[in-house]
Amino acid sequence: MCQKCSGQGYFASPLGFCVQSSDSCGIFLPKNSTYLGYFSNFDKSFYSLFDCSNKIQQNCTDHTCQQCGISYQLKASSSTIINLYASKNRAQCVQTYQSCSSTSNFTDSHCQVCNQNSKFFESLDELQYIKLLDSCNSSVRKPLWIDTDCQKCKKGQYATFDKKSCSKIANCSSQKAPFNDDFCQQCSQGQQYASIDGAHCLNIKHSCKCTGVYWKEEECSVCYYNKQHAYILGTSCGQSLDLCQNRESQLTDKDCKLCYTQKHISTNELGTQFIDLNCKKITVWTEFECFRCNSLKPKASANNNSCTA
Repeated sequence: MCQKCSGQGYFASPLGFCVQSSDSCGIFLPKNSTYLGYFSNFDKSFYSLFDCSNKIQQNCTDHTCQQCGISYQLKASSSTIINLYASKNRAQCVQTYQSCSSTSNFTDSHCQVCNQNSKFFESLDELQYIKLLDSCNSSVRKPLWIDTDCQKCKKGQYATFDKKSCSKIANCSSQKAPFNDDFCQQCSQGQQYASIDGAHCLNIKHSCKCTGVYWKEEECSVCYYNKQHAYILGTSCGQSLDLCQNRESQLTDKDCKLCYTQKHISTNELGTQFIDLNCKKITVWTEFECFRCNSLKPKASANNNSCTA
């Protein structure tokens, strides 16, 4: 209608007047379009009372930012509303869920958007913006911890010796081996006991120096750095050439002595079992001994000096 009555270049304004403009005054507005003190907003979807050109962002406020932008719901199922707010230095408008001048309920992404810096993160109490290598949240943090990050995120704590968490003990990260159980329990997370050589802290159920407990093969392996194996009865660890428990390779008498703490333990003649008999003797055999020592020759000879098939 405006173009019919007033000619080309005229469009209906939001107030119902025909105005001269480079484009329609409808849903999408021309860049920096103005009429009677109105300005197009950031995405040119409506008119604003504020000049929404770049110069507004040189000293912006939450109010001016919201007058020049639109809000939207984060997800259909979420109550979080994303709006435009002034950044911390008021140099630009940023999209986030609450004002950058708020004093609580921070998230890492909110801290980074408000400060326009990817090295800002929320404190664990969600009350501060903190400049760090990575998040205070250990479950999402990728780099190793350092003392300064621990002290900012978890006041009064320091990086553990393996830099995987924080501890109340100072100078954990600067300590050098050998370590002891006390150090491992205080300066590491989940790794509670020192290896026998003190070179590592281990995540095992009991101390490598513990007695009177059942030892598993994997515990002996880590405590003694693959140099010892669990005894057959699990009473301790020994220097067997191979596994004592669940072993598949040939057995020797030396292994028997190392894998069992009892006396008179040796292998059978076939090297397949540890037994509590002397299978190397040369006289006085019984049927029971023959059967235990060599299943291929399970019977005692007539003079009991050997075993026969």
